[in-house]
Amino acid sequence: MKPFQYQYQKILDLKSKEVDYAKAEYAKSLKELENAELLLQKYKAEEETIQRELASNTSSSTHKICNYYQYFMKLKNMKENQTLQVQEKEKLMSTKQKELTLAFKEEKKWMKLKELQESEYNAEQTKNEQNTLDEISIQRFLMKKKL
Repeated sequence: MKPFQYQYQKILDLKSKEVDYAKAEYAKSLKELENAELLLQKYKAEEETIQRELASNTSSSTHKICNYYQYFMKLKNMKENQTLQVQEKEKLMSTKQKELTLAFKEEKKWMKLKELQESEYNAEQTKNEQNTLDEISIQRFLMKKKL
């Protein structure tokens, strides 16, 4: 009995590689999103610190307050830009997640086809073996009958 040969094995291998690539891309986008969110949290914390310092420093010099305010406005712009970056990274991560799901479905489809064909092959092999055994039994019976 020869072993089962899946005629679409190369396609299945390709689909497996696509899944691996999609996993890597998804993980990369997730990491980028986490980094962007961490940076945004850092900006928010810094902004809150500046606000507290501005509120508590009522007796500070005008120059110092002006510098704080300029830094605060710069920080606010950086925070807004980072918020946009986070939203962009979320969209990218969502896209990569959909691609990964699709790659999993494609691979599963080809795996299911392989399992089906292998099952059919095994059933056919079992049938052939049974036919061979039946043929041998008939031949033995006929040989005994002749004697």
